[in-house]
Amino acid sequence: MLGISLWADLPGRETAVLVAIPVALLLLTVGLGYRKTQARDGAYGITTRGAYSEATLTLDLPLDRVVRVVDDASHTLRQPRRTKLSAAGAEFDSSTSFWTWGARIIFEFQSVAPNRTVITARAEPELSTMVTDYGQGARDLRALLGAVERRAAWDDRVS
Repeated sequence: MLGISLWADLPGRETAVLVAIPVALLLLTVGLGYRKTQARDGAYGITTRGAYSEATLTLDLPLDRVVRVVDDASHTLRQPRRTKLSAAGAEFDSSTSFWTWGARIIFEFQSVAPNRTVITARAEPELSTMVTDYGQGARDLRALLGAVERRAAWDDRVS
């Protein structure tokens, strides 16, 4: 904008306005994008800051069964797609869409008791400069953790 103003030989005041408006919009976007928000219904304690979301899920299952449950649950969803799975955690990739350049979802498993495991989940954008993902990361976390919780309940009834 500054270059256009100088090229068009605009007076200083008009140049300042043409430069100030995009700068103010950029600062407003970044400021609003990095505020911390929580899921309206409080599901899984999902919190979002910009394009980054976090959540937790506690299951009354031993770690080895949680790994199996996450594996089974991951096959019930089309997106995000599981790319890695181990006793330490899992990783999922969400593809590019109209709203986002894609996201990586990371599950970390922590055994807190012999029959109790906590899953800490993080959604982060593939493009690290993204300011917001318009809630896509939180929606992906809700879908994944919901599928895991449903599968764990089913697994618990069957065994």
